[in-house]
Amino acid sequence: MLYEIQHGVCDQKFGIHVAKMVQFPDQLIEHAQERVRKYELIENPPNKEQLLKISNLIKSKASELKELSDDQLLDELNRLVADEENN
Repeated sequence: MLYEIQHGVCDQKFGIHVAKMVQFPDQLIEHAQERVRKYELIENPPNKEQLLKISNLIKSKASELKELSDDQLLDELNRLVADEENN
């Protein structure tokens, strides 16, 4: 397979995939993935129905969630949103 670099804007995200292909350090790739998850939540916020379901899930897991750091809590919220979108 041959790849070509072209000028212009890409409407898809390939940066992390390219970083993996050229063997960037795992820690750097993980950090990039975390940042993407954070920005995706900002760009595509959940709708009211999703928020209600997520809110109920959070209430049911309150004791577990209070032990998480801010970043871990945001990651968990992103995971809940993704799970809800897939259902």
